[in-house]
Formats: sequence, structure tokens, C-alpha cells
Amino acid sequence: MFFLKAVIMAGGEGARLRPLTCDRPKPMVPLMDRPIMEYIIELLVEHGIREQAVTLQYLPEQIGDYFGDGLSHGVSLHYFLEDEPLGTAGSVKNASSFLDETFLVISGDCLTDINLGEAIAFHRQKGAFVTIVLTPQDNPLEYGVVMVNEEGKIIRFLEKPSWGEVFSDTVNTGIYIIEPEVLDYIPPGKKFDFSKDLFPLLLKEGKALYGCSLEGYWCDIGNLEQYRQTNYDVLGKKVKVNLHAWEKKPGLWIADDVQLDPTASLVSPLYIGKGCYIGPNVYLGGYTAIGSHSRLADKASIKRGITWSQVSIGEGAVVRGGMLAGGARLGKGAMIYEGAVIGDKTVVEDGALLKPGVKLWPFKRVESGAIVHNNLIWGGKARRSLFGSSGVEGEIHSDLALESTLRLGSAFAFLRGGDVPMVTGADSFGPSQLLKRVLDAGLMAGGADVLDIGTTFAPALRMSINEMQARGGIYVHSCSEHAGHCVILFFDNEGLRLSHGDERKLEQIHSRDDFPRALRENLGTIKQIPGYNRIYARALQRDLAVQRIRDFHFSILLAFPAPHVDNFLTPLFQELECRLTVAHYPGKKEPICWQQDEFARLKKDFSRNIIKEKADLGLWMSPSGEEMLLFDGEGYEISGEIYQALLSLLILRGGKAPTLVQPFFASWVHEELARRNKGQILRSKTMPRHFQEKLWETQRGESSGKKEYRPADYLQLDAMTALFKILDCLAREEKSLSNLLEEIPGIRLQQREVFCPWGQKGRVMRRLVEEGPGKAERIELFDGVKYFYPNGWALVLPDPEKPSYRIYGEGFTEEISESLTGFLVEKVKNLQEG
Repeated sequence: MFFLKAVIMAGGEGARLRPLTCDRPKPMVPLMDRPIMEYIIELLVEHGIREQAVTLQYLPEQIGDYFGDGLSHGVSLHYFLEDEPLGTAGSVKNASSFLDETFLVISGDCLTDINLGEAIAFHRQKGAFVTIVLTPQDNPLEYGVVMVNEEGKIIRFLEKPSWGEVFSDTVNTGIYIIEPEVLDYIPPGKKFDFSKDLFPLLLKEGKALYGCSLEGYWCDIGNLEQYRQTNYDVLGKKVKVNLHAWEKKPGLWIADDVQLDPTASLVSPLYIGKGCYIGPNVYLGGYTAIGSHSRLADKASIKRGITWSQVSIGEGAVVRGGMLAGGARLGKGAMIYEGAVIGDKTVVEDGALLKPGVKLWPFKRVESGAIVHNNLIWGGKARRSLFGSSGVEGEIHSDLALESTLRLGSAFAFLRGGDVPMVTGADSFGPSQLLKRVLDAGLMAGGADVLDIGTTFAPALRMSINEMQARGGIYVHSCSEHAGHCVILFFDNEGLRLSHGDERKLEQIHSRDDFPRALRENLGTIKQIPGYNRIYARALQRDLAVQRIRDFHFSILLAFPAPHVDNFLTPLFQELECRLTVAHYPGKKEPICWQQDEFARLKKDFSRNIIKEKADLGLWMSPSGEEMLLFDGEGYEISGEIYQALLSLLILRGGKAPTLVQPFFASWVHEELARRNKGQILRSKTMPRHFQEKLWETQRGESSGKKEYRPADYLQLDAMTALFKILDCLAREEKSLSNLLEEIPGIRLQQREVFCPWGQKGRVMRRLVEEGPGKAERIELFDGVKYFYPNGWALVLPDPEKPSYRIYGEGFTEEISESLTGFLVEKVKNLQEG
């Protein structure tokens, strides 16, 4: 037995658990008729910890009213209220008057049966300043990832990483054993977090931080899916907890005073709370929990459903994987499906139907016979994340439903501050224009003033955000990789893509749908900004050797341009006295959006036409203006790493001390080009935001003030400007594109993809790191795991959107590149279980 004190952090609002937490703090969400926090108190008592502090912030009176002084639970509770959120460490500091000895910190809204005694013994044995209890998790993205050495000493941790940053599947449980002297490092009255602030500070100070990895059940009940799964885990006996019910037979728990009709069918595992009425011919399938004093009428059918107390299920009503909060009523013949959630005292009348994923807030009413469609999960399917690497992508009226897109615009306005200027633009295709108008309306409903630059390109919108000093921007374009899809790009006030943290915030705000909209008198306005493409075109042409280009009389073949691409490029080429030939899709009068698979069939014909027309170069330009496919005068395609190396060459010859930015997986050819041209190179992570931040830093230099936006500084994000810079370089040096490409060393980079289930990706990364470099000279964990060998390098990078790894390898020869890549492909396969 251990007689130290404990702090239960119970200030959580539980925003991602709404509508279940609209009227209750997260620790008070019931699990088999008992608040989550009650199980934590019992766990502490089981380990002899009876002196417990409770930190409160959101709806604190509910916790105090339920638990009181704690005597009825065999403990002594001491409450510490935060007037405003102080962060995890700040809330514990607020209870410092109670903490005069070694103490344990635990969250009041998790469920666990981890042996705390082992953690306390470990802490004392190591003489630790802080001990963090660790546990393996299949998906470590939602947690703080921790790496320890052989002695258990913490050497590295990262809070809520992206897949490229995952180096282990061992995560921080939020359970800490702490010496009281640690409190001296926490500033009073200020927001201060354990993982973000305190632990990095202590690590820097060289304090003894240890990680104790323990088996056992642990779940941070952070969202609705985790809450649902926790209920199933309790029913499946994956966690050791005490239920206030009798186990009549294996997996069948029935509490006192239940009226059970003999014709009812019960399938284990199943929980029925105190005082319930289960009517004739009711069917209760496995993994179902019925809260106390609920009433289920004749022929009601529930499978994998969860109801809280005093819920009423009407005759013939059907629940399939849905959840009903306290006092909710489901009428006769009504149906709710997988992932649907009904808030407290909400009424769904007879015959109504809730589609999968629908969430109804408390005290709402659905009329008889109404069909409520999925309006909070994008389209008809759940995604791992709203944002992909390319932005928010989907099909109009499905993944990008107009109602949801409208709400997304308002959520973005709220994220960026409400009454702020925001720039919007789109390509020329109908779905993009429609989505842009819907987003404009959403922004104005959120109080933002819209600056509409019309039909344009993403680089032009990025420039306009800087020039107009807007707080952000939105650009919509058709997707070249998936026919019929559109992509929505969100930018911050610097013209950069949103950070990973802001993407998560926007997704949460949009999902909750309880953020304030603007009042009538505070609605935003919209202002048309005509002719901005001309402003962008002038900036794009700055520093070009215009007369040299004119004297060269370039012959250019433009492949299948989108209307706005054609309208923008044609006058510019004419002004530069280039001979332009536009190729349209065979048999189609109007240019349509480019599709990768369709263009691939016509690529050979396009290459032959370049030779036939004796063109100097050919190109296809993406609708967004951020990417292009280039062809030299001999019809050879210039794309991928060769295209990036060409851009590097242009940047290095830009006339000033050049700095290249390239992602971690890019070829070492860029280093060689930098060496030859007296430049330097910075490596970025794979995520677009990190790459853009590095690019931005190289242009701002040491200056903290506003810097004029020059498109030529961002060639890797701006294919329009890159195109004209290529013409400028060829004209100045009087070379053909083929001659210029001869200056680029051979690229031997190999890339392969290997399948890996989501649940094993973190485990594979941990084992790669634990096994060390092997035959490699060293490894780096900057983005994925990169191995450096005497004759090359190889990189293992988790794909952020697919259950797979991307493996890159580059050596002195093609054979070495293939060998390095193949070796790691097999290694990743072998590290997977099963």
C-alpha cells in the first residue's frame, strides 16, 4: 500500500464529446451508470491513495454536488477551482497548498486499470524527479509520444505528432508521479502544460525524468468514438472495473429492480441498469448498455447501442450502434444508425430516421417521419481526418456537401477571429465556383469581410493575402488526380497553408457546430476585387529579361488548359512575342479540367506534336497554378525530381546568396547543385506547411517587419512564375531546355510503397528506432527514420493518409538505390505482426 496524495484533473470541457458534454463536464460522462471519474477514485483507493485533490474549471458544481467531501467513496476530496484555464501543469500548481509530499497526477476522464503501485515503486527505485507512466497505443497521433533509454530515462518526447514525426508507439498516459519540488518550475496563475511546457523545461535542465512502461488497459476518452469503444471494452472485460450490477451469466450484467419480460431476447455481453423496464419481444444484441430507469417498449431492437438513464425507446424502434443521452426519447418505429448521437432530453418522433453519424444537441425535436441526413461527418463515410496533404478534398454534394461547406466557412471565420478580412478565389470550373460562393456566405455568417479576387490561381491568392493584409484566405480548385473532386485550401495571414494544429482546431470547431455566428448587425460583407490577376501578372514579370525573351521568339505548346489558365497565359505569351499553340482534348470543343489518367493516354501524342510543331517546350498547367508538367523540345517529360532540380538550378542562379529548401526525402542532387553554385540547402519535413514555413523564413531573413511579396521567391509553390523564369533563363543563356537539363547530375532516387495497417504503424516506427542504425553509419528522426550509409541513404516515412509507408532510397548507382529501398521494404514487412 502507498500512502501518498493524488491530484485528479477534472477541469475538462470535453468539446469533442459533444453533444454528450453540452451540460456536463467530461469526468461526469456516465459509463454503465457511473461517472468516469468514479472509476478513477476507486483505482486510487485500491492502491491506498485516499487523500485526493480535484482540479475544477468547467461546470465545477456538478462534480462537487455528486462526490461531496468524498467520505461516501472512502476518500477525502479537496477541490481547487480555476477561474480561467491554467493548463494541465498550471491546474496542479493551483493545488500546491495541498501538495507537500510525493504525489500522483491522473486524469479524471480516462479509464484505466494500470497498476499504479508498480509505477510508484519504479519512481522511488529510480529516485526520479518525475515519472511518466507510458503504454503502447496502436494510433499514437492523439497522444504525446515518448522515447526512453535502456534505464527508462526519457530522452525525447513529442506532443500529438503527425505520422512523419512518430518515432514510437509508446505514449504518455497523463499519469505522473511527481516530487513536490517540481512545482517550483511552474509559474503561478499562468497557463502552463506538462507536455508542452514543463517537461521540455525539466529535460533541458537535466532533471531526472523517467518513463515507466506498463501493461494494462488505458483509454483517454477524448472523442465519441473512443467513448463508444470504452463502453464495448468494459462489456468485453478488457478492463478491470466494478459494475453496480449482478453478472447473471458470463457477460450478462443486470442491476436491481429490472422488469424483464420473459419473451425478451438478450445476447451477451450486455448491461441493464437499475430499475429498467424491458418489454415483450424486445431484442438486445451484444455490446449493448441500457442506462438505469430506461423503458424499452414492445419489439424494440438494439444492437451495439448505448443509452443513458431514463431513456425511452418506443414500440418497434431500432438502434444500430447509436447513443442516446439521459432522458432522450425515441418514438414508435424510429430508427438511428451507426455513430448517431442524441443529446439529453431530445425527442425523435415516430417513424423518424437518423442517418449514420448524425448528432442532435440536447432539447431538440425531430418531427414524425423526418429523415435527418448526415450533417456532421463529411459525406456518407467517416474519415480519419478532414484535412489531407492536399487540403480538404471531396466530391460536391457528397464529401463536400453544401451545408457542411457553409459551416466550414463560418468555422474558419471563427478560428481566424470573426470580424476580419479574408481573401477568396477559385478556378474557373463550375463546382469550384459554387463551393467558393458557399464558403463566402459561411465566412460572412461568421462575421468576416470577404475580399473576392474572383477566378484566379492559388499563388495569386497567396500574394493577395500579404498585399491586402488579410487574416487568411480560401482557394478552391478542381482536383487533377481524382476526377469530379474539388480541393479547398486554407491559408493563414502569411499566405501559408494552415499549421497541423490549426487544421485540427478547424476540424474540431466544424465538427462541434456550437461556435457563435455573427449577430445580424455584425454580419460580414463581400467586396469584389476586379483585375487582381493583372496585378499578379505584373509581379510575376518583374526582373524578367523581357526584350531577350521577345528576341528569342519561343515556340510553346500548351496542353489542354483550363479556361482561366488559357485566358491568363495567352496574353502574356503574346506580349512576350511567343508563338503559342493550344492543344485541346480530341473531339471536345471546350477545354475541360485535366485528369491524370486521361492525359496519360494522350501524353505520347502531345510529345510527338512538340517535335512536329518544332516547339521549344510544351507544358500542362494545373488549374491551381501550383504545378505543371514540362516537356523539352525533344518531347521528353520533365517532372518529379528532375523538375524540382530544374527549379533548384533557377533559384541558385537568382542573383543573390541563394538558399534552397527541399523536403527530407528529396535527392542529394540538390546539395550538389548548391555546392556548384555557392548556395546552401535547408531540409524541411514532408508536410506542406513545414516546407512553406522554411521557404518563408529564407525570404524574410533576419527582418521581422513586413516584406514585399515577390512571386519569384516561391518558385516551388508557383508554377506560373516558374514557367516564365525558365523562359528568362533560356533567353539569357541562349540555351535550349535540353541543354539546361544537361547541367543537372543524374538522379538515382528510388521510391516504393509498402502496406502497413494503421494500428501497427506506430509500433513499426518504435521498433525501427529501437533496433538502431544497424549497418548504417547513423540515423536521423527529423521526419520519419532516415538511414545514412557510406554509399547512400534510405528513408522510412509513414504516409499520413493511407495505411502504408513510403520508402525512399538513393545511392551512387541505380543498383545501390534499389538495394537500399528493397532492404527497408522487407524490413517494414517483417516488423509487422501477422
